[in-house]
Amino acid sequence: MSRSPCILAVSLIGLLTAGVVRADEEPTFRDRPLSTWIAVLTGDKEVKHRQGALIALEQIGPLKSDKVLPAVAAALASADQDEVVRESAAQTLGRIYERVKEANAPLHWDDARESLTTAVRSDKSPHVREAAAAALGRMEGDAAKAVPTLTAALKDEQQSVRAAAADALRRIAVDKDGVKAVVGSLLELELLVRDENADHLGRAQAALAIGQVGAPEGLSAVETLSGVAANAKAPADVRKAAVEALGRLGAGAGAAASRLGDVLTSATAAPEVRRAAVEALDRFGAAAKPALPALKKAAGDNDKFICVIAMHALGRMGPDLGDEVKEVVSVLLPHLNDQILEVRVAAIQALGAIGREALGEDLKKVVARLSAQADDSRAVVRDAANAALARLKSNP
Repeated sequence: MSRSPCILAVSLIGLLTAGVVRADEEPTFRDRPLSTWIAVLTGDKEVKHRQGALIALEQIGPLKSDKVLPAVAAALASADQDEVVRESAAQTLGRIYERVKEANAPLHWDDARESLTTAVRSDKSPHVREAAAAALGRMEGDAAKAVPTLTAALKDEQQSVRAAAADALRRIAVDKDGVKAVVGSLLELELLVRDENADHLGRAQAALAIGQVGAPEGLSAVETLSGVAANAKAPADVRKAAVEALGRLGAGAGAAASRLGDVLTSATAAPEVRRAAVEALDRFGAAAKPALPALKKAAGDNDKFICVIAMHALGRMGPDLGDEVKEVVSVLLPHLNDQILEVRVAAIQALGAIGREALGEDLKKVVARLSAQADDSRAVVRDAANAALARLKSNP
């Protein structure tokens, strides 16, 4: 017995309504459901449409559907996808990771990480390899398992891939577990830093990665880093990165202090390299003593930043100045009348930091000069002088 037209109509309306409900339950972007965007990504002939689909998947995000990450990872891994789409897919995975991390939401990244790792290792396009390495860097510690592949990529035929891999290793070494993973890459990073035929960006990123690993693991590279830092023929950004890495290694890199002193007082070194040098020496503390002549000279530098940090470094040495304290005091005292406020305050703070015991017979003279500063009309000078006097009047 056949159904009446009314019954058929009601049934059809019910099915359509059910379909609408299911579509509404599916995540959408610009009124198009996720499944439609995935279909565009996998089957549309236009590259720009597939790139648009990746944007849609990123906006929807993996927290709304567990289909997002597999779809993006598949686009990265597909040999049928255009190079531009694969590159975009790698970039998308990196951005998605950062969004999810910012939301502090739990998510499994194994498949996404593996697809990026595979792309770094074997994709025929250097642009895709570079994008994949950069995306792994965004994943930081969650990309630790990719370290062997990133280490191998430090020898990639494409310079930009090397730089991206070095930067990724730096980012992965963000915590203790990451450092443990990257320690095995130190030799290859060091080789890249030394490679004068390599692109300057890759060399700089490799140096920074060593600095991120830190002490004691990274101390094996001190000679390499100090040699590059002192090399006047090396690009300025490579020298600066090497100097910054030494600073991050801290007092354990004190063997580089003398070379850094030469960089600090060099008439030809770029300003940013000299500033990095004085900051590194300041981080060394007492281990910077071999650079004491350079630091005393830098206390009168025309560069305000260098002048201030040099004074801070001199103050940090305190008791370790030994017989040099008199000369350091003679360098600092004239700056108590400096026209540049920051320099004046730095001199006050440095004299207080040296300490009463280290000042010895110069203590009375220093206290008298600082007492005069305590009557200055400017609060910042008065506060600095009173703080320094309190340090010098207290027991060490």
